[in-house]
Amino acid sequence: VLVEIDELSLQALGQWPWPRVLVAQLLDSIATMHPNGIGLDILFPEVDRNSPIHLKKFYTEFFGLSPELSGLPDELLDNDNIFKESIQNTFSTLPIVLSNRTVKKNQCYSKIANIVLSDSLKDIYQYPFSLCSIDKLQKSSMVNGFINAYLDNDGHYRRTPLILKK
Repeated sequence: VLVEIDELSLQALGQWPWPRVLVAQLLDSIATMHPNGIGLDILFPEVDRNSPIHLKKFYTEFFGLSPELSGLPDELLDNDNIFKESIQNTFSTLPIVLSNRTVKKNQCYSKIANIVLSDSLKDIYQYPFSLCSIDKLQKSSMVNGFINAYLDNDGHYRRTPLILKK
């Protein structure tokens, strides 16, 4: 089963990106159906700026204010922590994008299995750069997979390599 963020979803929950607490709730809901696995094809390369702790920081830096977060439990201050827990509890897989263009050199934390390749696979795609989610989230995933795909001349995705090397 594929769960897609479509126009109806956006109408119901608002513009993307959604606060990570919503994505965490979505993962938790999917997990109640006992899937064999959950894989996300969405990167989260920046912190969730909708988190109360980051909103406070924004208003402090931009307006010079000192907003209070009274009455809010500590565990609700950072949406990324809530999302991290959902990733761990649902055994979800997070993606990595490998690239020949500079995005983030050798700084992506990944749990892609080391595969020993035979000499017959000399034409393996090799990429020196990678892009992934923030470390807190990427490290919470049990494994990672790459989501590289290639657009054909007619605008359709038909090809993706099965093996890549970072």
